[in-house]
Amino acid sequence: VSGTSLFNSVSLMAYNVFYTSVPVLVSVLDKDLSEETVLRHPQILFYCQAGRLLNPSTFAGWFGRSLFHAIVVFIISIHSYAYDKSEMEEVSMVALSGCIWLQAFVITMETNSFTILQHLAIWGNLAAFYVINWIFSALPSSGMYTIMFRLCRQPSYWITIF
Repeated sequence: VSGTSLFNSVSLMAYNVFYTSVPVLVSVLDKDLSEETVLRHPQILFYCQAGRLLNPSTFAGWFGRSLFHAIVVFIISIHSYAYDKSEMEEVSMVALSGCIWLQAFVITMETNSFTILQHLAIWGNLAAFYVINWIFSALPSSGMYTIMFRLCRQPSYWITIF
């Protein structure tokens, strides 16, 4: 349907507020360098604090990477459910699930040293995603009624996600 948002307002709000912010905020606790390295080379701290690591080139790289991820998730979601008689909400949840799992994967790969808090943020985020969407799928008044229940029973959903 042209001109319609792929995601419903609840999913979009939860994605913007919880699913993307919590793991990123907790990743601030990640140790890129060991204490021993910093003590041996204190100039590294000045280089980092001067903001030389987050420059336009680095930002463009992250932007390009995220654009590539978005295109891949969208194309896989659309093509996986293009030939089924799927509702737009199902395709939406497949795409959102792909985004959530991809985000968890990227943060896991980019983290150098894990703490309990980081594990809770990453895996708790995934659990919260399914719990919140199962709750909304149980509400007859929501536009997502039974969507997650149906998706989670389909092997094609899990194959598409992974």
